[in-house]
Amino acid sequence: MATETHYQLLGVPEEVSLDQIKQAYKKLQFKYHPDRNVGKPVQVRNDADGKCKALSQALNVLSDETSRRDYD
Repeated sequence: MATETHYQLLGVPEEVSLDQIKQAYKKLQFKYHPDRNVGKPVQVRNDADGKCKALSQALNVLSDETSRRDYD
């Protein structure tokens, strides 16, 4: 099974600007944030938590010029 790239996870093309990466991150982080999933089934909360962690990792890599160049 192939894993998503950081770009796919954020729903942006590879040639996207840093500002667009941050916008996509904020939009998705808002959707999957643990505070938005209180009272939902455990599996939904766990999935959302995993998604939040993956989104944070994607932002960390893609927002640093050197890390992004190495990743690409």
